[in-house]
Amino acid sequence: MTPITAPVTALLLALGLGAPSTAPVDVRPVEAISLPSVMEVPGTCLDVDERDGQVSLTFSTIARDRVGELREATDGLARLYDGSLRNARYGRHAPDALKSPGEMGLPPVAAHVESVRGGARLVVTAADARDAERVRDTLLRQARAMQRGHSPMVR
Repeated sequence: MTPITAPVTALLLALGLGAPSTAPVDVRPVEAISLPSVMEVPGTCLDVDERDGQVSLTFSTIARDRVGELREATDGLARLYDGSLRNARYGRHAPDALKSPGEMGLPPVAAHVESVRGGARLVVTAADARDAERVRDTLLRQARAMQRGHSPMVR
């Protein structure tokens, strides 16, 4: 094994993806590791709204050249919330591993992103209307933490 393939093999095994083949490998970062945090994009503000059983988190930035990055991060957050983020590093052993939606207190939800001027709006709806209050409370708590500079979805 070369000095370069040893760390790649270790990463793939740690992520449960198996050892690499001898064919050339596209070594792009795993999306959960490379995903920027929405509040780390310079100049980002967060507004929260609740209507008709939905909670929306609107992220916007004054840094015009970073709007694309903010939208990408918001899309990643939507995928984290709805459980569709592939290759996410859930678990208790890695210090930067993501919390699963259940560990964050979220019941099953639907989440989608809408583009807005200067950023993106993440709209989250409980899959079961009986869970709407729990979804609202969890997202409001997380939004307050994000506004204070914390990342409640990372261990």
